Amino acid sequence: MIKKQELLKILKGALDTEEKSILIYKGHLESAVFWTGIGRDKTIKAKELLGRLAQGSLIHKGIVERLIEEIKENNRDAF
Repeated sequence: MIKKQELLKILKGALDTEEKSILIYKGHLESAVFWTGIGRDKTIKAKELLGRLAQGSLIHKGIVERLIEEIKENNRDAF
């Protein structure tokens, strides 16, 4: 069992990390691939993969946000 506030603290930390990672993926997507010097085909594939990773992070962020809200609304003090 874990106390409600401790669980919320952990989930908020995970959410913060997720948000930061999304910014990193998006911010470095174009420049990182450019500087690698890899061929056009591989560059396109790398951009697609990084784009999917960023999209997956956005989905995961939404899941964690909903989980936080559900826990906040729940009357239980331990999970």
